[in-house]
Amino acid sequence: MVKESKEIRIPIPYGFIAAKVWGNQEEADLTIIALHGWMDNASTFDPLIESLEGNYHIIAVDLPGHGLSSHYPPGVPYRNISWLIDLRRIVNFFNLDKISFLGHSMGGNVALMYACVYPEKVERIIACDIFKEATYPAESIAQEMANSIQIFLESEQRPKMTKPYSYDDCIDILISTHYNGSLNKKMASYLLKRAARETPDGYIFTRDPRLTAIVHQKYDLNTLVQLYSNAKCEKFILCGSRGTTKLDTPEAQAILDVHKSTGYFKLIKVSGDHYLHLASPIDCARHIDSFIKESVQRTKNSSTNGFPLTESKSS
Repeated sequence: MVKESKEIRIPIPYGFIAAKVWGNQEEADLTIIALHGWMDNASTFDPLIESLEGNYHIIAVDLPGHGLSSHYPPGVPYRNISWLIDLRRIVNFFNLDKISFLGHSMGGNVALMYACVYPEKVERIIACDIFKEATYPAESIAQEMANSIQIFLESEQRPKMTKPYSYDDCIDILISTHYNGSLNKKMASYLLKRAARETPDGYIFTRDPRLTAIVHQKYDLNTLVQLYSNAKCEKFILCGSRGTTKLDTPEAQAILDVHKSTGYFKLIKVSGDHYLHLASPIDCARHIDSFIKESVQRTKNSSTNGFPLTESKSS
């Protein structure tokens, strides 16, 4: 795997999407789009990508409002459907036909939903500490949406993040605001590469403060089951041994059953919290390389023999 990345900017109507790119699209065996979690950025994958051994072309993006990417225009809310539109722009920019995804948390959810909407375009998804969107009782969805809209409107009144901090203060802020301290200083230092920009007076955070008020589409369990039944790609889920993913609820089991019924599926636990890809990058990379190697071979066999990928596996 190429250990050095290059910076690119993908033009979009309201600015650009910033990305780190490893490898060469023409020479690589596989192209992977890497999608970070909420309030994070592309550098969250640095240790993991640099630990991979395969010949990959990896595009790690800063989703709009995050990292070095443009923010949405004033008055425009961040929504999970918006991520799909931006992701489609990225796919079109690179002229990709078949796609593999690597996603952490929110990024994994974006990849899963993309596979539901464009099932013929996605070959495999590798997701870190996530395997489904949140679900809500059907009778509460209208109120949940109203609450989200109100929170967004209130967020527009907050001042922009222009206060400068010292480097150490930025690290402490990242640690204190990310999943109950699951980041340590070394892990936070990767995120800070793109989470703040240096000025003569200190570091200023780059992310859009409106990201704390994303207006998500809400799903009840039945709707999510129907959506996920469209995603026919292979799915490999890495869960942190102390992560946030809950596997023992009826809702979780229903979604896991759908994943298993729609193609090859495997779930394993890796040492770490929600940021397992930062805590255990070498271990995660070993599992990912192995999965991709086996997945590519299964895809070739399926194409040759003309049978669908129906094997399901979890551990």
